[in-house]
Amino acid sequence: MNERTLEGSGRASALAARLRLLQAELADRPAEVRAQELRGEIDRAAQGLSADDRAMLMAVLVEQFPRSADDAPVSRAAGSAPVAAAKVPPPAGPADTPNLAEEIAALWPMLTEDLRQQVRGALGPALPTPTAGGDVRAPEWRKQLGLNADDPVDAARAIELGLALMTLAVNIDRVVCGVWKDTNTGGDFKRAENLKTIAGQFLRQWQGAGTEKMQAEVNDLQLLLYAILKALQLFPTMFADRHLARFDPAVIMANTGIVGERGTSWFGDSGKAASAKCWEEYQRLMKDYDKNSLADEVKAMVTDEVYKVLRQRRR
Repeated sequence: MNERTLEGSGRASALAARLRLLQAELADRPAEVRAQELRGEIDRAAQGLSADDRAMLMAVLVEQFPRSADDAPVSRAAGSAPVAAAKVPPPAGPADTPNLAEEIAALWPMLTEDLRQQVRGALGPALPTPTAGGDVRAPEWRKQLGLNADDPVDAARAIELGLALMTLAVNIDRVVCGVWKDTNTGGDFKRAENLKTIAGQFLRQWQGAGTEKMQAEVNDLQLLLYAILKALQLFPTMFADRHLARFDPAVIMANTGIVGERGTSWFGDSGKAASAKCWEEYQRLMKDYDKNSLADEVKAMVTDEVYKVLRQRRR
């Protein structure tokens, strides 16, 4: 097939696609109006072509749109030989889908943006909600949610559920990062609120923001959240142990040399003198404490425990 034949075939395919689209747009119009519009489209396509090119154009159209005995008479392009008016067949069925797709693809570059929007609007209701390659990773959803192997996984709902979980994760990341920034005043394990940013880069297919980086970010957040919650679970017992190690009455009495029966000591102190000594010892222990220093101590205890958990989990 030479270059001229290829050009003529491409021209005819584009015209055929326009005719099919025009027929679909005029489906609710009278037959006379449809025929007139289709003839006009053919006339415009044939105008300015040589006789040989017009013949080639019509030959291809006749192959794509077979004529019946009651077809309309010929149509004439301005200044040209008579041009046969091809009859456009009824809307295509499932077997014609590949041809329709090829015709739309051939016509697409020639359409204005308004016409493209019309095509999208016409096709949109008939098409299913798109997914990434149609793959919603159903086996993994079943595994995570404890479903049976033959339970269906609806693609649209999987996307909706994934979006809800992403919203939750972003909000958790914001809260956890805020708490950790306030608590971890001097530690070396820092975490910025990155999940939202990296998730956006992942969806836009940024270089370096692939599955591995996205999963690493999720793992970091998960580990830090676990460590903080574990530290808070252990903190009441830790604080109680530390408090009693300093301020338990028995400890204070031992620090002042008061032992034995209540109110007595090796030095024969009276009850009043022993109480005074214990009070003085308590004041000495509390001398360097105030609201801020106690808050700092609590933060330090929680931070130390978080780091213990982090080190254990990272082994």
